[in-house]
Amino acid sequence: MLIRKSYDYDFKANAPFVQARADLIDVTDRNMVPFKSTGGKLMLWNGASDPAVPAQGTIDYYDNVVAAVGGQAAADGFVRMYLAPGVLHCGGGTGADRTDAMLPALDAWVTRGTAPSNLSASRVDATGVAALSRPLCPYPTYARYNGTGDMNSGVNFTCTPP
Repeated sequence: MLIRKSYDYDFKANAPFVQARADLIDVTDRNMVPFKSTGGKLMLWNGASDPAVPAQGTIDYYDNVVAAVGGQAAADGFVRMYLAPGVLHCGGGTGADRTDAMLPALDAWVTRGTAPSNLSASRVDATGVAALSRPLCPYPTYARYNGTGDMNSGVNFTCTPP
């Protein structure tokens, strides 16, 4: 079977093949208690405009994990989720799609017990200069413009509860 473009692929006609692969790679087990009990830490990230991995699926998974471990307070001890508004799959789009903050934040959480909070992201122009910055807020909070200052500067946004 030759596929010229990804949107030419007929998922329904190839349902057994797709399901066999989905069972191998889809993350659906919300029981993270064994992972949590070994001291595991998990940071989820999703571009909110990602057409390949829609953010709602990641939100649903995160919400199911929170419910399975007994609520937000229990989940906060080992899992954080970040949505990047305007960001496509693994980057691109109109949002702040670059961050160097995720891995250091995870490392600090694992090695020093310092849980991540607000992180930062930027969009870099063709010359390598940051054209836009935003805070990456732990879900369910989101970056809200404070009402004054440069709208391209993340310092003028605050992580706000819904």
